Amino acid sequence: MKRRNGFIMLFTLWTGMIIFGFSMAAAALAHQYEKQIEMYSYAVEASYLAESALIMGQRQCGIEKDPELPEKWEQNLSKLAETSGPDRNVKVVRVLYQTGPECVSGTLRGIARVGPDAVQQTRALSFDAVYDHPGQKWVFTFHDYKI
Repeated sequence: MKRRNGFIMLFTLWTGMIIFGFSMAAAALAHQYEKQIEMYSYAVEASYLAESALIMGQRQCGIEKDPELPEKWEQNLSKLAETSGPDRNVKVVRVLYQTGPECVSGTLRGIARVGPDAVQQTRALSFDAVYDHPGQKWVFTFHDYKI
């Protein structure tokens, strides 16, 4: 009669299950890391697009001639979004928080949303503006934005 050793079989099965569990955990971690890399690349791209929107907004402010500035001005930059790729939304927003007869203060924000998960980045500058009567335009002075 042959003796069968169940311990060796149980030990082999147990070791195989542990190795399988570790490999599944490693695969799950690798998948999360890959997703993190994709989200980081979207965040970097959104930062660049928000900076570009901010620069375009500064140029637009430099040619502002209307003596009455609206309290909120928003412009979608669809051409910039289309050239950068699909699933992009870029806009620039100017908000006035202190108005006077010929002097205003506010913030200029560049906002970009990128990717299917709509990763959003915002860049902002505060500004002071004075209306120049001889030149018939607003003169903007931009400052670093402080939270």
